[in-house]
Amino acid sequence: MVSTENGPEARRRYGELNCTWLECPLEPEDLQGHRELLTHPGAPIALGEHFRTHFQTEAWFESPRSLDIFQPDIGRTGFSDGLRQLQQANAAGVPTTPHMGNGLGPFQAATLHFSTACGHEHLQEYQAGLADRATLVGSTAWTYADGKFVVPNTPGLGVEVDEQALGRYVVNKP
Repeated sequence: MVSTENGPEARRRYGELNCTWLECPLEPEDLQGHRELLTHPGAPIALGEHFRTHFQTEAWFESPRSLDIFQPDIGRTGFSDGLRQLQQANAAGVPTTPHMGNGLGPFQAATLHFSTACGHEHLQEYQAGLADRATLVGSTAWTYADGKFVVPNTPGLGVEVDEQALGRYVVNKP
């Protein structure tokens, strides 16, 4: 994260490097700071993982806008409110690509499912090290090959939780 004073310089430099976006460059709650930063040239500004409800996002899509790319975190929003936020972004003409949070298989699968409802302007964020943890407590029908995810043809999220494997992470307090 950069400071409000350094934000325009960071945005300019990321733009010169042709970066796809500059993610959450300021304190995430700094609406006015992001609006000001958006007046400067450079890489697109992406943020959204800190929002939980559409009530929080409404002002961010109003004019003057404060972001170029919306990145909701489905682990925080859930599907229902995530879809409400997606509708707000679409109405404002802001492309959406979900943030891939640091959850295990069910969380990652939920994000990937939600991603199928978003536009295709941007690639889905993918963290290989995080994806390796998807099967720590079960199995997933999601597959990744040749730079693409294949949507599973299974009910639900396409994840089977192994309760015995999950038990290794349970801490019983006296």
